[in-house]
Amino acid sequence: MSRSLFRSPPGLKPLPPGMPRVPRAIMRASREPLDADLIVRSGALPADLQGHVFVMAPAGSVEDGRQSRPGDPLLTGDGTIYRLDLDQPGVARVKMRPAQTPDYFADQAAYHARHPAYSKLRFSDFGMGRLSLRLGMRNGLNTAFVPMRFSGDDRQRLLATTDDGRPYELDPASLATVTPIGRLDEWRALIGDGFKVGPFSLGHFPFPLVMGTAHPVFDSRTSELFTVNYGRATSSIFAAITEVSQKVENLGDALRLLIDKGLKLLIFLLIAVPLALLGWFQKLLHGGDDGIFTYLLRFTGDGPLERWRLVQPNGTPVAIRQTLHQMAITRDYIVLLDASFKFSPDQLFNTIHPFRRGNLWLERLLRDLLTGPQMPETRLFVVRRADLERTSGERGRVKIASLVPAPLRRFLPGAEPPDVLARLVEVAPEALHFLADYENPDGRITLQLAHSSAACLAEWLRPYDQSAYPPHGPTPPDLLGLIAVGQMDISRHGRYVLDGEHGIVLDSQLISRTGTPNTFNTAFFTFRDDDPAQSPPARLEQIYWMTGGFWPELLTKFIYDLYANYRNRLIPLDQFQQLTGNFKPTSLYRLDAKQMELVDHYDFPASHIALSPQFVPRRRSGPPPAGVDPATDGYIVCTVVSGEDCSEFWIFDAADLAQPVCVLGHPELRFGLTIHNTWMPEAQPRSAPYRIDPREDFGPRVKATGSCAIATFFERYVYPYSGDG
Repeated sequence: MSRSLFRSPPGLKPLPPGMPRVPRAIMRASREPLDADLIVRSGALPADLQGHVFVMAPAGSVEDGRQSRPGDPLLTGDGTIYRLDLDQPGVARVKMRPAQTPDYFADQAAYHARHPAYSKLRFSDFGMGRLSLRLGMRNGLNTAFVPMRFSGDDRQRLLATTDDGRPYELDPASLATVTPIGRLDEWRALIGDGFKVGPFSLGHFPFPLVMGTAHPVFDSRTSELFTVNYGRATSSIFAAITEVSQKVENLGDALRLLIDKGLKLLIFLLIAVPLALLGWFQKLLHGGDDGIFTYLLRFTGDGPLERWRLVQPNGTPVAIRQTLHQMAITRDYIVLLDASFKFSPDQLFNTIHPFRRGNLWLERLLRDLLTGPQMPETRLFVVRRADLERTSGERGRVKIASLVPAPLRRFLPGAEPPDVLARLVEVAPEALHFLADYENPDGRITLQLAHSSAACLAEWLRPYDQSAYPPHGPTPPDLLGLIAVGQMDISRHGRYVLDGEHGIVLDSQLISRTGTPNTFNTAFFTFRDDDPAQSPPARLEQIYWMTGGFWPELLTKFIYDLYANYRNRLIPLDQFQQLTGNFKPTSLYRLDAKQMELVDHYDFPASHIALSPQFVPRRRSGPPPAGVDPATDGYIVCTVVSGEDCSEFWIFDAADLAQPVCVLGHPELRFGLTIHNTWMPEAQPRSAPYRIDPREDFGPRVKATGSCAIATFFERYVYPYSGDG
């Protein structure tokens, strides 16, 4: 036993020369607006393309200037919105504008301010967020879109979203950021509500941290948009550092785990006592609430939000352990995903700028002590839509005035939302994205999950990171901030059939592939949806997925050690290097969702990374000819980066992915890392009357700070540029 008790995981061998490098273009995103005709660089632009593809890309902060730079996490960058116009035969145009929320203007003004009272309001990169200690947290609005068209609307509307802030409506024609969905007093903040002690105002932020989902869902059949608002107690966030991701099968494993986790456990215990006191104080401030909540919100195009508190069968509130990144909707159910994107202490308390001044050792120590792996399983919560109707009404409306002290809010009429049951379903391994068939016959819900196994999308490359490969050289400085997705196991596709009434898995099937195409780092998806503002197809039959592949430059020693003992491993660790081949290319492939087979694919060249696929239906005057599958009758448009600064749109025939039919580019097109996208048949100016006045929205919170400087700052630099001003 003594030899195995302290054994280390098997190490990797040095990389052979000539390994493909990550294209540095992924690090270089332009922050400058763009309007341009694209150039056909290869192939020909299909004449039957149509509509508009919207693409979201984070692009650094005001500190970066005109183009994002390596350093801070790419995923915290300001959102930039690209629209690829394909509505004119033979012409492709691109338009880009930044997502300009009120905190965007505050960030810009504070950074450039010369007055000392305003320069003190500056934001700084703070782990996975951007924070001002006087104003609060930025809403990057940089992740995804939701097209929607409510009853009474004369045209489509478009929502831009993020995980850590309210969603905002955009003008599809101008790409202007118009209005948030829901007033601030209709959302509950995780950080920033503050409190008063005598004459002193503490912890009040005009820009609170609001946790939502990057993927709200819209159902045009019922004209409803559903999203979420949730919170986690501070103690539950710190509990993540003791998460165990490995199997314990004998005494040696147990002792090894104790040694490995012992210091982290000690740190947790030292923190737990003051946090317990803080939790008690939180309960006092929030009327007995310990800070754990999950609300389901409904928006019907105008008026206030409706809200329900999600509870488990034992009556306790649904607690999200990591991030509620995605939702799905069926005819009778709503499914929520506790996704494999952790929200942990190391992301809150390290990469703080003072540490950069020669104290990287302190930042590294904090990460080592406070970082835990992702949860190795998927947690899904199933809600019956019929239960919402039984509890709907004025009591579900949010009517809490922000001026009312928090301890008294629970006594206001309509302040407490009704409880709705959410049934927990757990499957392994973890997942970040999933899809659902809209139809659920006999209460059977069919889900398609992308299991991003042992892929830590919430970690990024740091200055002190070392390669997992001998001789363990430092991270390339021009990749700092890129997601550390040197995946430590193979991604899998899972098809699950759930009993929606009882929360039981009735059937499951998993597939993966290390060959061609590979399923390493499976991330983004698309499928045929003729009008995304309408309900999804009744059943998903053909789904297109993009895998990021395996890049040895992105596998650090820290990530290797963190996931060496991954519980759900398919690739034995001693065969990991052999089966990865040290490199796997980005692959675009089609999954036959009925047969659970990969039936068509394209492997991108080694010097390229492809992202963000989008299905565009083929323009036809009638139904497709006999023998043509509607699910493949169209094109796949995706973003591709290569070399030092090349960003392009590649277009594939959805029925034959063998080669791109057209490549589009422009010398000024630089989108870097792109995330989610959508397609709309038209991009008309927004006409909906719904709009939240920024002064009414932020005014009470600005007043609560008790700062004349902040009030003047908002009057000069925020209100005139936000919404109607």
